Amino acid sequence: MGWNVIDCIYYITVSITTVGYGDYSPDNDAGRLFTIFFVLVGLVFIFSIINDFAQSIIKAAEAKALEKLDDDPNDDKAPHGAKIALSIGAIVFCVLVGTLFFKYNEHWSFVEALYWSFITTVTVGYGDMSLEYESSRVFSIFYIIVSVIVVAGAIGNFGAVQVEMEMERKKREALNKELDLESIIAMDVDGGGVDRVEFLTAMLVQINGLSKEKDIDPWMKRFDELDKDGSGALDEEDLRLFAEEEQRKKEIRRNSREGAKSDNSPTQNPVRNISLTQPFV
Repeated sequence: MGWNVIDCIYYITVSITTVGYGDYSPDNDAGRLFTIFFVLVGLVFIFSIINDFAQSIIKAAEAKALEKLDDDPNDDKAPHGAKIALSIGAIVFCVLVGTLFFKYNEHWSFVEALYWSFITTVTVGYGDMSLEYESSRVFSIFYIIVSVIVVAGAIGNFGAVQVEMEMERKKREALNKELDLESIIAMDVDGGGVDRVEFLTAMLVQINGLSKEKDIDPWMKRFDELDKDGSGALDEEDLRLFAEEEQRKKEIRRNSREGAKSDNSPTQNPVRNISLTQPFV
């Protein structure tokens, strides 16, 4: 296909980020078959690793920024306005950087550069405009990866804010709702009165839409397994028994490893154990 190294890296980048301009594409069946395999592997492994690493950095920076922008850290409300503003700012910044670079490097008009940058960051990539200079492709390799990840995270924040606001609304409604006798009686699972755990479980199911059987009961069962004496609390005796059980498990694993090593070791030749000073019979 006559591509140089930059062309190949550029093609890989636009492929695994799903931008896919179409300005570079395989021209034979071998290249098409390899592209099918590579894009699948690239999306599942390569880009997901890059995305996870980048998102962790972005989320950490976002958390610090939101902490500074939160006008009342003592309330339990997330700073939704600040989160939306940061997300819009991230999108504008990425698009603006691309617009300025490609306007001057590709000699495009401002609208053409703005159009190309925006279509790229949202991974639409029509392919109606192609990069002429190799320097633009080198810049695009880094620009596409960074801008696609940042803009995808920013757009995801819009949905996250909507979910957070809905959760806060449900919480307010639950806290302001007057409890009636029927709902309180329904919280009593064991017939011994409503304790703190039963009340909290009922509220979590109501507010977060959790399923008691699927989301709550498995953790309660796990607690009961740790509560050896059935006291309803993990006291000193339970912790001692837990520590002893963990120690036994470690010993079993260690013995298993040592047994496997001894089984794999070569059998000694009994002739080597015969003393040279002992006469042969």
